[in-house]
Amino acid sequence: MRGEGSGLVAMGVTLRIGRKVLLDRVDATVPPGRMLAIIGPNGAGKSTLMRVLAGELAPDAGEVRLDGRLLSQIPRRSLARRRGFLRQRFAVTSPFSVEQVVRLGRAPYASSGLSELDGVVARRLLAEVGLGGFETRDYATLSGGEQQRVHLARVLAQLELGEDMGAAVLLLDEPSSSLDPRHQHETLALARRRARAGLAVAAVLHDIALAMHYADDVLLMKHGAVVAHEPAAEIHRDTVSAVFGLRAVTWIDEDGSSRWALEP
Repeated sequence: MRGEGSGLVAMGVTLRIGRKVLLDRVDATVPPGRMLAIIGPNGAGKSTLMRVLAGELAPDAGEVRLDGRLLSQIPRRSLARRRGFLRQRFAVTSPFSVEQVVRLGRAPYASSGLSELDGVVARRLLAEVGLGGFETRDYATLSGGEQQRVHLARVLAQLELGEDMGAAVLLLDEPSSSLDPRHQHETLALARRRARAGLAVAAVLHDIALAMHYADDVLLMKHGAVVAHEPAAEIHRDTVSAVFGLRAVTWIDEDGSSRWALEP
């Protein structure tokens, strides 16, 4: 369990390219122990916001803080131990084995004396993402979905044994995009378990049914602005319908949970 803290907070974040506004005064909060789903149509600014939350893009206005500290002022190695970011796209050009790719996530600990644990961490996390026994496989021979799960294990390895100085953050940009339905559920269930263990978790998702089922909170975006930022149980279907231009349908499943779908 990580220490208590305010987690990751964006305040008034604005980002422009030329005259185009990509993010318009966005406020977002990713507290420890909760999972936030960021949803919205294409071009809403979801992935751009994720890159700002990760510290990859600096906003033109506003700020992002981790446990009250400006993200830009946290030393890079310290930030790397506290913030894991799974991007939409990843390129591995060298002939690496699967375990070697996961071990890349241990780079922030290269001088910490923890290197003897790297293999143990890598193998445990590969098993957790359903790739136990793949350690010696050539990464390039894997399917797109398998590669995506390898990178999820790599990002999780980055946060293992990080500095206990506040909340650690797991950021996932479309983590289920290349996965079959079973592995989509397994991946998001894993992300939710990490949140329950104390991480602050945020995921960009396109499937509203998955978002509403697994997330504690939902950030709904359109045209670079926040339309709603509320607990998933409080998001109104009329708001969702207006954002996506489709009819939002909800019902209560046999287990008592709320289910969502979008229909023409």
